[in-house]
Amino acid sequence: MDRQCQLRVLRAGDLNTLCSTQSISAPCVFALICQELGPDRALELLGIDATGHPFNSVMAIVSTPTHTGNPLVNAGALAASSLAPGDTADEKWDIFQQGLSRFAGRLLELDPEGHSFEAASNTRKQEIAGLLESHGRSFFDPILATDTHTRQCALRVSAQDLAVIGATLAEGGLNPVTGDRVMDAVPCARALAVMAMAGLYEHSGGWLYDIGLPGKSGVSGGIVNLAPGKGGLVQQPASISAADSQKARLEQAEVLVALSEADRFGLAHGSLSVAFSLEGTLHRR
Repeated sequence: MDRQCQLRVLRAGDLNTLCSTQSISAPCVFALICQELGPDRALELLGIDATGHPFNSVMAIVSTPTHTGNPLVNAGALAASSLAPGDTADEKWDIFQQGLSRFAGRLLELDPEGHSFEAASNTRKQEIAGLLESHGRSFFDPILATDTHTRQCALRVSAQDLAVIGATLAEGGLNPVTGDRVMDAVPCARALAVMAMAGLYEHSGGWLYDIGLPGKSGVSGGIVNLAPGKGGLVQQPASISAADSQKARLEQAEVLVALSEADRFGLAHGSLSVAFSLEGTLHRR
């Protein structure tokens, strides 16, 4: 029986501006695949270890035993997309759209313009999917699997949506807004573990060392940090220069962790489920 949880929300800035999910969707996709296949089978097919390479590295595909690296880099995320139940691309897409919507507590819609732009420029991902197929690690048509992955990265979300998604993962699959059980706790725990190891790709070790929480970044500039059993800490900056983005996000995350009193490397037993959102810059006071 699920325990009752109380929702508290800390807001700063505009929570309602919509952006695309990008690769922040990947931990949820991995959790959905774990739920479907079981954690052991998902581990066997997708791997979990950090590659030490950039997210779109071809070298990592060649050098890692699974050829996928982990479910958060491009290769693993594409393989995960190919593993969804369904005989057609539309059936697989429906699994992901409905699953991510349950995490968010509302129906998430595709951004047609964003999807079209991504689809027209995803040659690299198509090449990676083809390489995965040559290693026996694409489990559906690689072009169609690439488009399914591209669509799940083009769902419209706000900072509030990302906070609820993060809180649902952190709460072991229980959505603190709707009260719905989205999935079992074990797949969520496995997703948190992968986020700790590879959520910021080759920078994951430094992020975990400094922040002490599993995190997942996206190319839109957003980042979700999760406090297991407690909630999601979301940064969705309005504008941070490329040169200063990592430093600024680190400083903001430190403030959020302090404000939330998030336990590092520990489960806060009996704690409240908390969804935190940040848009813009939060200054120390």
